[in-house]
Amino acid sequence: MSIRITGVRATLKEAEEEMDRQVATELRSTALSTYGDLVRTTPVDTGRARNSWTVSWDTPVIRDEGNGGAQSLYQRQAPGSIWFANGVAYIQPLNQGHSKQAPTRFIEQAIVRNIPGAELSELD
Repeated sequence: MSIRITGVRATLKEAEEEMDRQVATELRSTALSTYGDLVRTTPVDTGRARNSWTVSWDTPVIRDEGNGGAQSLYQRQAPGSIWFANGVAYIQPLNQGHSKQAPTRFIEQAIVRNIPGAELSELD
């Protein structure tokens, strides 16, 4: 006896595409949560550092104009990496505790709070 089953490849392809959509949605949600946490926890004097945060897929978008954002997080398949960037020259001193408004390493803390298992690497 033999039984032929047809349509298996199409069904598996559909399942794979749906899984990719769900992963991309979850990554986008996580990235936006982390971005919001970074914005909320950044110390404020003039607001320039807080407003210069950006979040993007695969390539950093660095701004020092006080008009950052998540506009580069358009919906698509899952990225290779998520970038959080801030172009103000004094963001590192703020992160190192030079402000009494935020704890030392507030950036890393925001990432760890929102992205379990995240591997951090400091580039600049």
